[in-house]
Amino acid sequence: MDPVLVASGALAILKEAMAAIESGVRAGQIPVEVQEKLKSKIDAIRHGDFSGPEWMIAPDATKPDL
Repeated sequence: MDPVLVASGALAILKEAMAAIESGVRAGQIPVEVQEKLKSKIDAIRHGDFSGPEWMIAPDATKPDL
């Protein structure tokens, strides 16, 4: 799997997601606090911070230890 292609796809998804979130905030469907929390996570990623638990790779329990 090409990591540049994966990163480009992830960025495209984030761009679309943020546009949808901003639309939801304007429509009153998404609280501003949620938008701010998501923006801060995206800003952290932009600065190379991948320290959150969502970035930890869990071992595959279906494969035996080698």
